[in-house]
Amino acid sequence: MEQDSRYYYGLALESLDNNKYEKALEYFVKSNNIESHFKTYERMCYCYKKLNKMVEARECIENAYKMNGNNDKVAVEYAEFLIQEGRIELAKNLLINILQRNNSYGPANKLLADIK
Repeated sequence: MEQDSRYYYGLALESLDNNKYEKALEYFVKSNNIESHFKTYERMCYCYKKLNKMVEARECIENAYKMNGNNDKVAVEYAEFLIQEGRIELAKNLLINILQRNNSYGPANKLLADIK
């Protein structure tokens, strides 16, 4: 029986709960191969960061942002990578956009204050 993307996503979350990041990535990739979702890319970013694979993490968070730039958590995580790359103005604009629609979002406020 063929499984749907949510099945593999659930297995990936279970692996995450057990700090099995490689296994979680395996399941997230299977889930995304069936049906891509921004949240899956965000979780993959988390796994890659835990495995200290920052190039892959950045690629995943960029994909998540492209799929859903209105998700505040994803947008802040993407802005963090932009700051590390020295793309400060782009990161500031992204954070300002977040705060225009959600002015009480703490992580965006903090990150923007940190780079000013």
